[in-house]
Amino acid sequence: MSEAQVELPLNLYPGVDQVSDEVVLVMQDRPVVGLSSWLQNVTTQATRNVMPLQLVTPKSTRLTFAARMRLFNVVGSRWVVVDGEETYDGLNGSRLKWDGQKFAPRAEPVASAEPSEQVDWSPAYVDTTIDLRAQLLITARFQHEPLEMTVVGGATGRLVEALTGEPPAGWGTAEPATQPWRLEQLSDFCRGRMPTPSWLSVAGGVASGTKHLGAHLEINHRPAGLEETITVCVAQPGRVIDNVNALGDVVDRLADEFELVTFFAQLTMGTPEGFTPPHFTGFPAPIGLALGNDGLQALGVDRALDMSQVGAIEPVLVGPQAAPSAWYPLGDGLTQSDWRKYSALVDYLNPSA
Repeated sequence: MSEAQVELPLNLYPGVDQVSDEVVLVMQDRPVVGLSSWLQNVTTQATRNVMPLQLVTPKSTRLTFAARMRLFNVVGSRWVVVDGEETYDGLNGSRLKWDGQKFAPRAEPVASAEPSEQVDWSPAYVDTTIDLRAQLLITARFQHEPLEMTVVGGATGRLVEALTGEPPAGWGTAEPATQPWRLEQLSDFCRGRMPTPSWLSVAGGVASGTKHLGAHLEINHRPAGLEETITVCVAQPGRVIDNVNALGDVVDRLADEFELVTFFAQLTMGTPEGFTPPHFTGFPAPIGLALGNDGLQALGVDRALDMSQVGAIEPVLVGPQAAPSAWYPLGDGLTQSDWRKYSALVDYLNPSA
């Protein structure tokens, strides 16, 4: 067996503090926890073993976007925050206790219409003194032909440049990203892993110095071709997005140059650096959704543009005239009631769902 094929027991991985019958515990006492190579390895192995990972930190710790998105995908995984004698979940605020095998909620959720009463929230979680800024969160999918020399990552580069003012600086399998942003090298790496999916962190400097980028890229081999999925979080200088309507122009340019599948934008809140704090940051709200040409044709262009059964949504055709996509503006990212429009639209666009 080659060195690359050897899989250590989880309790022997560097950085793992304890492995119980139910969870893997990793304790970190640092201001920012990112998706370092060793933590990525632990996460990958824990996921393969369907073992929840519980990250234990003080309440002063922040998570990078990549860490937030990758560490807690197995059911039972938690960000355990220590506040004096109390522990709580840094992502939902529920008070936790150690039951001998894992950290678990102290109390069952309370059935209530009020979100603030649905969990036994820790007082530290609802701290209102922290400085929060708007974070534009976008998930976009693109499709490429499954050819030997297909180059991936181009759509990611264009999206990052449109949102921040400059292209990505680099990519990597962990943080910090160590490889320069060269699409041929990135494509060769993903090609060598197929059919196994590739997950990559994307780094980017921002020309203005007023925004901060967190992003990750997934390349998957699907029956219809190669799928490039980019999730981008861009911290804004204030608590709103300067020109939310400009996102339609971004979608237009992307759909014109690449084969767009879907695009979804929403607004959430976080730290000015783009990190996630272990505090309540409010609830996200939708901005807009786009449907690529394949989905548009499958649904029927007339049906896709007829919003009489949906409500106050004015779709716009974007991309090339010969193979257009549709952009559906939903709101400014600040209005929770816009989720009703989003739900109605998704139900309408997916009649068989």
